[in-house]
Amino acid sequence: MLLVISSDLSVASENNRPIQVEVVITDQYPRYLAKGAPDENIELHPINIVNKGRYGAQVRFSGCTPDNTGKCKAQVLYILLDPQGHKRFSSGWLRLWYDRPPVPIGETRIGEEGMGGEIKGEPPGSWEVVAVVRDQVSGLVSTNIASFAVPAPLLSAGHVGASHCHVDESVLFTCRSGPKQISVCASTDALRKTGYLAYRFGRPSQRPEIDFPSSGTNPATVFSYFASSYAKGGTELLQFSIGEFTYQVFSEHHAFDWNGSGVVVNRGKKRVAYFLCNEKSLINNLHQLKFMGLPNEEFTDFVDHEPAK
Repeated sequence: MLLVISSDLSVASENNRPIQVEVVITDQYPRYLAKGAPDENIELHPINIVNKGRYGAQVRFSGCTPDNTGKCKAQVLYILLDPQGHKRFSSGWLRLWYDRPPVPIGETRIGEEGMGGEIKGEPPGSWEVVAVVRDQVSGLVSTNIASFAVPAPLLSAGHVGASHCHVDESVLFTCRSGPKQISVCASTDALRKTGYLAYRFGRPSQRPEIDFPSSGTNPATVFSYFASSYAKGGTELLQFSIGEFTYQVFSEHHAFDWNGSGVVVNRGKKRVAYFLCNEKSLINNLHQLKFMGLPNEEFTDFVDHEPAK
């Protein structure tokens, strides 16, 4: 992203310093500090994932240049960028800190006006809020960027055909492999890092032969996730271990190489079991795992996922 700042905003005395700026994404409505209201700081609740679409953005700042009356005059411009870097919204110039005394040295304040909205039916991925702060007394400009993830909606088990997921769970992965059903299920709060993941394997409509891990287990202690992508393909892996056996739920999709999804089980370097999905039965939401904060590449063993030759 390239921000072009007009030259009239950059002229300043060598003795002046730009305002120090931090954008904070929250689940709160944008704050508006009325003129003459107390200027004490307020508590913000930062978030990294916007699950219900609504978000707020505020600027936490320190430093501003007073005029000859001892008051600061500073403005902020908010810009919302979608995952492709396209501008979706611009707030226009709002008040950051206007006709107020400078913030005491060593302290920060929340700007007078924030920006917020609701994202519905938009592409999932990493969105960004850019804040451009203009100190009207010194002429100096500061910028800061904060990002937040908009996850794609997960399919509930109630809208999926055969799976081992319960009706109050979401389906991250499911497919048939011969007579068996492979499923990775998530609680509805899993993307907020407070829920659970479960790998289940067995015949459809029967109690799973494997239901891992035990109830109440923190997913980050037993699962790792790795994903790589390029213009013509990508790989996704969910890995965990049961005893001496390493399991990988995988999805490989490449324009000029092998494609397939399923589960491979290894003991050390030796493959001991392999279950390839019937692609027509496959539902794959493994990409959602990137929002869960699971251990990644460093904790993942890279094994062969292709069928035995």
